[in-house]
Amino acid sequence: MLISNGADTADIEDIKSIMGQYFRLMDMKRWADLRDVFTDDMVMAAPDDVAGAAPVVGRDRVVKVISAVLGPAITVHEGQVLELDFVAADQARGVWGMRDTVAYPDDPDRGFRGSGYYLGEYVRTTRGWKISALTLRRQELDRG
Repeated sequence: MLISNGADTADIEDIKSIMGQYFRLMDMKRWADLRDVFTDDMVMAAPDDVAGAAPVVGRDRVVKVISAVLGPAITVHEGQVLELDFVAADQARGVWGMRDTVAYPDDPDRGFRGSGYYLGEYVRTTRGWKISALTLRRQELDRG
């Protein structure tokens, strides 16, 4: 793990925790709780998953898109090898290696396994650290 700018250990752990919640809550289909890990103005992009798709803006829209895509699937998301840079006292950027497995029981050909990186942005709010932006960049995607 690479950490820069003299960050406080509690802040580092809080950001790790919020990303862990993101992965777990997606897999458990806990959409209302997933909403709470994001800032109101959350921005999400996955340019390697859907070519030409515009980023999704706003936490309610982000959760709606995630639940529409992953709701009918059995999923496993893993994040590891955190690089974290505190760009201000209440703002950080991070890179997470990721792997995911997505299986659709009713449509096995739709499933996939992938790996790549999440590029994340985090802000400290009155409710603690939250995810303000995520971009998923895939290195590998095996369908079906």
